[in-house]
Amino acid sequence: MLNQHRILRVLKLVRYLRGEPAKDMKQIAFHLKTSERTVYRYLEMLKDLGFDLHRDPTNNQVKIVGSHQDLLPFTTQENQFIAQVIRSAAMNHPLADSVLSKLEMGTGTAGQGNGPTDNLYLGHLGHLIETISSAIEAGKQIRIIAYASAHSQTIEDRIVEPVCFTEQYRSLSAFEVATQTNKYFNIERMGDVEILDQDIQHKAEHRYFKPDVFGFQGQEPVRAVEMELSLRGMLLLREQYPASAALITRIGNEARYRFKAKVQDFRAPGAFALRLPEEVRVLGSPEFLDYLQSLSRELS
Repeated sequence: MLNQHRILRVLKLVRYLRGEPAKDMKQIAFHLKTSERTVYRYLEMLKDLGFDLHRDPTNNQVKIVGSHQDLLPFTTQENQFIAQVIRSAAMNHPLADSVLSKLEMGTGTAGQGNGPTDNLYLGHLGHLIETISSAIEAGKQIRIIAYASAHSQTIEDRIVEPVCFTEQYRSLSAFEVATQTNKYFNIERMGDVEILDQDIQHKAEHRYFKPDVFGFQGQEPVRAVEMELSLRGMLLLREQYPASAALITRIGNEARYRFKAKVQDFRAPGAFALRLPEEVRVLGSPEFLDYLQSLSRELS
């Protein structure tokens, strides 16, 4: 079975090889900062994954060809990266839903078995979980590479001490060394994970708090959120935040639903409510209403 980590690294070649002109081995090796021998192995792996490669025997130049190159402006992997950035840093933007729906129409939802790159996406998640599990067992710090943060709206490396996974391996609870705080890190927002030589140094400060329905961590959720939802709004909320299902009740015999919960942070429910004004009616909680009014002014 092919090593999933190596496959993921090979996909970094795809965008480079799709552009004109064709590239020779020295150019590719320089671009990847690796040896020409490794480049040959990567090209063989691309062929195994179903990519159509054209190699000119006279100058040993190679490029990706075939219909998959022309159907979409981005590859499936590139679309997934764009969607990841939007979900991490721009979900409160009014165009977020529109862009995400177009990305999904073009490539299908990640993990639904739509071809080699979807299988690689699942393999990438498996690689992350396997690597983090090994670090937890060995008591080592890890570097989360290119983490897309919804809070700081940045994409950067984070050095953390892994504690444990949340349910269904959606997130990692970890102690961040730089900030000396316990945080959650969404697995799907990680570019990669590297196990460091440094042993865990702050075990006494490690804390695990069960996240709220929107994935935010804290000792005890205290902020109240209550919303009345249409059928479409209810389905979208459950789809985007599966843990919310247990807190949704039907209102009488109508196709209307009530969501009521205590949360750590207003950002996720606030962005959801503002994106779907025809599907969501906010109830109660003056604090939540004040937050929405403030957010609306920022967006206007």
